[in-house]
Amino acid sequence: MTSTIELTSGTFTLDLNGFKLTQNTANTLFALDGANFTITDLSAEKTGEISSTNTMFYVDSGSLKITNGTYNTLGGDYMFDQFSGTIIVENGTFDAYEDIFFTEGNEGATGLDIPNLTIENGTFNAEDRAVCAYGGNIIIKNGEFTANYTVYLDSDYCPLTATIYGGTFNSNYIALDCEGGEILIKGGTFTTNEEDYSTIYVNYYYSNLSEGYGDTQIMTIEGGKFTSDYYGIYINDMYEENIIIKDGYFEGYYSGGYSDCTDNISLQGGTFKATATDEEDNDGAFSILKNNEETSILDLLGEGYIFDREETEEIEYDGDYYICTTAKTVNVIPEKRYTYKDTTNDVTIDFPDGISNRYSVEVTKKEISEELKSKNVLLLLDIVVKDLDGNVIDITDSNIKIKIPLTEELKKYENYKIAYIKDGTIQETLEGKLVGNFIEFSTTHLSEYALTGTLIEETVVEEKDVTPKTGNIQYTEISALVIISVLISLILLRKEL
Repeated sequence: MTSTIELTSGTFTLDLNGFKLTQNTANTLFALDGANFTITDLSAEKTGEISSTNTMFYVDSGSLKITNGTYNTLGGDYMFDQFSGTIIVENGTFDAYEDIFFTEGNEGATGLDIPNLTIENGTFNAEDRAVCAYGGNIIIKNGEFTANYTVYLDSDYCPLTATIYGGTFNSNYIALDCEGGEILIKGGTFTTNEEDYSTIYVNYYYSNLSEGYGDTQIMTIEGGKFTSDYYGIYINDMYEENIIIKDGYFEGYYSGGYSDCTDNISLQGGTFKATATDEEDNDGAFSILKNNEETSILDLLGEGYIFDREETEEIEYDGDYYICTTAKTVNVIPEKRYTYKDTTNDVTIDFPDGISNRYSVEVTKKEISEELKSKNVLLLLDIVVKDLDGNVIDITDSNIKIKIPLTEELKKYENYKIAYIKDGTIQETLEGKLVGNFIEFSTTHLSEYALTGTLIEETVVEEKDVTPKTGNIQYTEISALVIISVLISLILLRKEL
């Protein structure tokens, strides 16, 4: 083929059926601007293939779905050049001259104009970057990725959210290069092969944020294995952003490195292993690099985190300070909990992993609707966590304990229960435990919660009428007079005798 196939509307399916399609000019092979296009290979051998000397797919709107097949580019910067629309890759083999996926988005795009890229599985080999995104909604569920930089994420052109559930990422330089956006890592195996490169490199500079898009710049690691000959994870200068490490395995000459940004890092769990053996450099499991400042590992110990061994030593080397533990493997255990006391409503909230001092907790007593009153709702509270800008932070999947005081008015009720309220209706009922003058309950998320109960019925004691009847009173009075008269007569008779 020598010309570009343009698809601007309609729905199309291309069945390779075991054949090879070749494009041998400098033009883009397929250009999508509004159409829905599916490529598959229904042959028994699944030998269908597409080869291009330039960009293979250009997507500005519409959708592209690839179910299987083999795809390779012999030139050009990208195999997939995506500005908007949706790309879904279910499986296949992809070999690119430079980058495979280049998702940039139209500058300043929002809402439905933000590009969507979902990779469910496949084999991806690139000379430079396997996945490169300057914005968009990126989901990687599985697959094997090999490149100089397997995943590069930024929010330069439009807001970026990325979730990596799993996969194998083999990089020569950096496996996961993050420079902006909201990023969640739930699993996967990430390996860096060259010396002096980190498996994960996080670099949320101020300039990136001021010139980029999106209100949220945060990276959360909930799992995965990250191995390097240098740093398992290295976090460079930050600008009031968040790195949250809940779990994962980090191994390198230094398991973790941090520069001038430890106040923005929440280390809640994980296993860290350093392979360094030269004491002059660092003979320890977890190294923290912070130039000419107090290092954060001491802060972590002071905050209640427990390491396998708490012996630490400080080594000055080339003007930089390294702090390390002498144990070879460190398991970080979050022992300290954060307790918030609302002075207005006397409500106590206990969080398992701590709430940064950059956040605030708000408890608001809300008016109870007539519908909720009919469901025996006695008290309605809205509990949220906000950042310094007043944005609500989503707190989920946590063991949160809440204590609600029983006022004198609430003590007139019994059979207390806790109700989760959403959109003004009861969504779920939780058991509450009566402890002293408080109702305690546990939940995994924050929202509106109501206290319900039933009014204690007063016990009415039937009083018997013990008042004598009028006839009885008269009879008693007459009898008394007769007895008194007899006694007086006897006394007088005795005197005469």
